[in-house]
Amino acid sequence: MRDQNKKCIILALNSGSIIEDLKQIRKLGLPFKCLVGSYEGTLEDSYLITYETMSNLRKIEILADKFSQESILILNEDRDTFLYYLDGTAYDDLGKFTEVSRAKAYENKNWSLDLSTGRYYITEGV
Repeated sequence: MRDQNKKCIILALNSGSIIEDLKQIRKLGLPFKCLVGSYEGTLEDSYLITYETMSNLRKIEILADKFSQESILILNEDRDTFLYYLDGTAYDDLGKFTEVSRAKAYENKNWSLDLSTGRYYITEGV
């Protein structure tokens, strides 16, 4: 993903409709990309949203909570990843967000596919 020097969140909303997901994300007024991902082996539509301020991060957290999401994936400017549980119980360091082949992505339960580039990503290194 070419948002390499920006802080990002990856999340799914699972509203039941991609149109509804996009409507809700557009309300944030923040740049985003559509992804397909696998979370714990389950395929889902997901979204990479870039943000600059803690206020914007909070808006994203509120949106995720509104759709009963358990967690969001936070990427910092260095592409370190952290799984943040919205109930505040955990903040897990998952390693680097790394581009990999499709075959390597499919070896993992968790991966993201950037639909705009066809590139696959996983977290690794912890």
